[in-house]
Amino acid sequence: MDRQRKLKLAQAIARGQMQQSEVVAVMLVGSVALGVESADSDLDIAVFSDGVESPDQEIFQREGVRIGLEFYPVLEFHDWPEVPILPRSELRNCGRFLRGMVLESRWSDLEDVRAKWRSAILHPSEALTILTIAKKTLSDEGGEPSLEAWKRGWHLQAAAFALAIVALSLAPCRFQKPKWLARDLAECGPASLLRVLRILCSSGCADEAQARRATEAAAWAVEEGCRVGSLPALSFDVAIHDSDAISIYRTYRDASSLLRDGDWEGAIYTSFFCIRMMHSYLRGLAARKAQPSPEEASKWADQAIKGTRERLGAPTRAQLEQAVEELWDIAHSCKAEYLKRASSVQMSQGQAETLGQVDALFSSKEGWL
Repeated sequence: MDRQRKLKLAQAIARGQMQQSEVVAVMLVGSVALGVESADSDLDIAVFSDGVESPDQEIFQREGVRIGLEFYPVLEFHDWPEVPILPRSELRNCGRFLRGMVLESRWSDLEDVRAKWRSAILHPSEALTILTIAKKTLSDEGGEPSLEAWKRGWHLQAAAFALAIVALSLAPCRFQKPKWLARDLAECGPASLLRVLRILCSSGCADEAQARRATEAAAWAVEEGCRVGSLPALSFDVAIHDSDAISIYRTYRDASSLLRDGDWEGAIYTSFFCIRMMHSYLRGLAARKAQPSPEEASKWADQAIKGTRERLGAPTRAQLEQAVEELWDIAHSCKAEYLKRASSVQMSQGQAETLGQVDALFSSKEGWL
């Protein structure tokens, strides 16, 4: 279905929802609202209502389009302080709502709520976790010159992706999806971070052949990962009650759609994200049960990482050294900006203590870089 027909369908659904007296606004969010949808993109519609007590979702098909109705309680936003401190999932929604398309509204306080969506910051505990990942991968594996280039590049990628999440959490768009990473960084993130990612993901001269090799690497990683983890082949046609596994499949589907639509750079980043997600998933499985064993998960990781680099090429040693230097500077900048925003917010004692731990990160290059 083309864009205009999807918009008409969204407007018809919005009018139907507004017939319920407790609904105060209906908003189109996601790729269709942003004008970057594929032919097979879902319609994501947020419904703000006085009639629900907690977020809920309803999924159905209409006119051949998959519709996701998301219900949000209005009272929750009214109860937020002027600068809300939020986990990543809720902060991501703030970005979706800010860039959404209002289809119908009788919400008199919408502009006040939009100001809260705009001012919200990432919870200190999540900022600490993400920045700690960046510091560890930079100072340990990523900072080790003796590692093979393909392996060192993989670790530095982890730092770069972690910093992208923090950097975009400070921008109105927030971090949304891997497939929008390059566009969002170009629009409102550090230009140096996008430059480093292009080096680490071999996407600086992205073309169809490079993007196809990346999606093929992701396909192998998902298929082999399912085999190693004793999972069914991932598909929406298979009943999988594991949100992490479903996210992996959706990310791979996004990479394939981007390749089909000619977004070569987006396809490459999304493919790398997909492989990383399967890596984390298998490590989690190995930690919780016997299948796969830690050795099997590690063997899969080496094959996936090395195979991807053989397809796409690895950065040179000089490029890796430059990436380490630039990523440290980006991390220091992101931390400083986050602390600046957070210092104006009234926090609990526990949150303030966590903020102190954030402040201690990336304080000096000396001794570890």
